[in-house]
Amino acid sequence: MNQLSGKIGVVLVFGISGVGKSTACASYVSRHPSVLHTSAGKLLQAAKNIDSALLRTDVAGNILQNQHLIGEALKRYRLGRETSDILIDAHSVIDNDHELIKIPVDVVRFMEPKGLVLLEAPPELIIERRKNDRRFRPSRTAEELKIQMEVARTVCESYANELGVPLEIGTTSHGGDLEALIERIVARRRID
Repeated sequence: MNQLSGKIGVVLVFGISGVGKSTACASYVSRHPSVLHTSAGKLLQAAKNIDSALLRTDVAGNILQNQHLIGEALKRYRLGRETSDILIDAHSVIDNDHELIKIPVDVVRFMEPKGLVLLEAPPELIIERRKNDRRFRPSRTAEELKIQMEVARTVCESYANELGVPLEIGTTSHGGDLEALIERIVARRRID
């Protein structure tokens, strides 16, 4: 699969908290060591020098304002490796414990993605992953998580439509696999 090296560009990997984005990205990078991997949260932490839990639980206006720092933080992260392929795990929606906040398309546009991936999982699996994760995440029912995934999908579809980039949607189970999804993104870009 190394024939994709140097061809994927920036691919944003979306999904609600606990779906398995970081695990799927780490698995992909372990097989493609030339591909960089970071998260929007890490980029934002570097830009704001503040804990990600505090960033996530802030009021909606501050969360949205902070999201606009990610593009510049990504540019700093990529200094000297601007042509490197990169996976960025990110959120199209953020649950700040009080409401679900949709991330504006301009935030995504500034990261200049060549493709988008949305990972989904059965709500019961997400609940289990959240219980086993040391990071604090809000407690949500299976029905609430299902609704969050539906909103995340709608938002990601709007990104793809507005930005004119391919979106691939996959379901994670125990680890997730981005291989086929990224292959399809690259193939779709060749056709377009």
